[in-house]
Amino acid sequence: MKKVLKDKLNILIIFISIFLILLCFNRSLWGDEAWTAIIMKYDFKEMIREIGQDVHPPLYFVLLKLIVTLFGQHIEIMKIMSVIPTIILMAIGKKYIKHIFKSDFIAGVFICLVGLMPSCMHMSVELRMYSWSILFVTWSAFLGCEIYLHGQRKDKLLFTLSGILAAYTHNFNIISEIFVYMILFIALLVKDKKYIKDILIISLITILGYLPWLFISFKQVMNVNNDFWLWSVNFTDIAQMLIYPFNSLCHNEIPNLFVLIFIGLPLLMTSLLFIVVLKTTINNHFKNQKANFVLLCYIPMYGLMMFGVVYGLLIRPIFVARYLHSTIGIFFLGLAVGISLIKKNSLKNVAIIILICNMIYGCFFNIQREYFNGTEDTLAFFEKAKKEYSTRTIVTDIFLLSTTVMPYYETQYTTYSNTVYSLEQSNQPIFYIADQKNDQSFLENMNAKKLYSGNIDNEYFFDIYLINNVEFSQKTIE
Repeated sequence: MKKVLKDKLNILIIFISIFLILLCFNRSLWGDEAWTAIIMKYDFKEMIREIGQDVHPPLYFVLLKLIVTLFGQHIEIMKIMSVIPTIILMAIGKKYIKHIFKSDFIAGVFICLVGLMPSCMHMSVELRMYSWSILFVTWSAFLGCEIYLHGQRKDKLLFTLSGILAAYTHNFNIISEIFVYMILFIALLVKDKKYIKDILIISLITILGYLPWLFISFKQVMNVNNDFWLWSVNFTDIAQMLIYPFNSLCHNEIPNLFVLIFIGLPLLMTSLLFIVVLKTTINNHFKNQKANFVLLCYIPMYGLMMFGVVYGLLIRPIFVARYLHSTIGIFFLGLAVGISLIKKNSLKNVAIIILICNMIYGCFFNIQREYFNGTEDTLAFFEKAKKEYSTRTIVTDIFLLSTTVMPYYETQYTTYSNTVYSLEQSNQPIFYIADQKNDQSFLENMNAKKLYSGNIDNEYFFDIYLINNVEFSQKTIE
């Protein structure tokens, strides 16, 4: 233990890990997280069938199911399950960076970026698969570097394994891995044509490894092409993708000017860094290996972004900013290496200060999101109101509240009904949860009594009404 604590990078990893774990002790969930928690209540066979009908591969859910089976269905435990891959990523990042670049500075910057940047911090405690995605895809990139430098069989096997694991974690990870594979294969062929055999073997094993889920994945893609909640690709969508690595806002929230400064400065800095490194690389006729590496690290994230936008314009919008998460570990690795190339200490310090400010902003917003988001107050209100008004019946016009969030908190309901409860049995007092963005005037004719204004997870903002003995029809809330 003393030996571990002598290494400052180990202390940094431990500190960040403790901070992330402390963000997990709350009951706040948004719609997709609630759906994840709900299907953990299913038996294994039913869970796999439900996943197959959704849009994601099964690996994360299988791992989470094992944890739930061992430790019980506690939100805190399930959230900590998402911290684990971030801790692993910081640890292997330190190992590979010190081996490849021989630099504690690059390793330290990388550890801070994947642990404390707003998007990474948020996804590290979200009850979803994104922290596992960034682990597997970034691991592939590290192994690709090892293969290029040393060509050991162990690294080739692990590279293939990481690619398969990534593909089984999120469908868009397949595109991320295609960029990683493509960069490695081109680099190997430029280095020596003898690597073509390794390229073919790695490609074949990867395809065979994913084959069991390939047809289900294809069916999922066809289903979302026919029916998905996105309807267009617009400037706001693209802007959210561009700021994603530095952003910590809720999913559809637009940043105000103050927040935009904290997000915009690191985006501007990374853009300028890319231009400077590109110029340096061209001037050196692509002989500066570190500069070449930085440029390559930009490709997976922006390549995936371009794929998502073009696919949305030509076929059907199915891509949102958070799907970039698998690639930002590679992007941050390139950023860490790029900062190390800055020769003027004053400019290097400015870059680091900009990133630290972004991390502080991320810490503030993520602490607020997890612990000061209105969820506990809203749940406490419901517990009190259900006793006071002798009803547990809830109806809402907010889709994800009705299909996942309230069904999780109110365990007598089931997921994916159009409303939280059957409106045909509405001849009793009910709580009506009305979206604050929607017209609520129709409630005036129903003797609705407004009881509470609240929100869950800083994502769903609503007013809660009590309605006594009013007959609804399904059409009423549609």
